[in-house]
Amino acid sequence: MVSQAIKNRGIEIVVIGIANVDRYELSRYASSEVFLVVDFPLLEKKVLATRNVLLGPSKLIIFLYF
Repeated sequence: MVSQAIKNRGIEIVVIGIANVDRYELSRYASSEVFLVVDFPLLEKKVLATRNVLLGPSKLIIFLYF
């Protein structure tokens, strides 16, 4: 799986599901927990909050939205 190869390189994959999504399926891509939001207006807030917590000086983070 491509996501596993990315994670093996130390890249953090953050997955944010929007509305009705299969949390289990999304967890296959995520480095850690899957975040869910109910609609697009909440997406920006969740991305900013997550990025501020995870982002370090030498960390590459990929955000996936479903």
